[in-house]
Amino acid sequence: AFGKVHLLSGTSANYTVDLPTAVGNSGKSIVFKGVAALTKEVTILGVSGQLINGLAGRKISTNGSFTLLSNGTDWDVLNEVGSWINHSTVFNGFSVDPTVLTCKYELVGKTMKFTLINLTSGTSDDTIFTVTIPFNAAFTQDILLSLVLNGGVVSTNVGKLRATTGSNVLTLYTTMAL
Repeated sequence: AFGKVHLLSGTSANYTVDLPTAVGNSGKSIVFKGVAALTKEVTILGVSGQLINGLAGRKISTNGSFTLLSNGTDWDVLNEVGSWINHSTVFNGFSVDPTVLTCKYELVGKTMKFTLINLTSGTSDDTIFTVTIPFNAAFTQDILLSLVLNGGVVSTNVGKLRATTGSNVLTLYTTMAL
């Protein structure tokens, strides 16, 4: 099915699509598109340990699309339009965890966007807390947070969010000093 657009649909259960081998198919492409009616997640998997942009698989949902190009060994992602994928996150640093109505991520190339929607306050028992993300970070990066809610009050401190190389845990600090 090289050189074709594969429309992904499904409303009853999440499912998996196995790719053909990338070996011996260098320069050949396959396109995947999540149609508007798709209500479940589809996981595209490489065979025999073959990777997709360095990962074992790639998820796609409603209206997402990407082209996969064989490099003769693995698969490269081209022309991606991201789609938001559901994620179940885990919090640490709370005696009472916040409630998250929606946690999603989107991959565009090797960049991940992560969002917690309708996050309610929890009860923290520390000056830092952590949240899990679906992938390990490629490098350590600090992101400044200009608005930090601490004890229900907007803090005058600038906080930070840290992703650490090789970890799937983000750490939120209430101040830059931590």
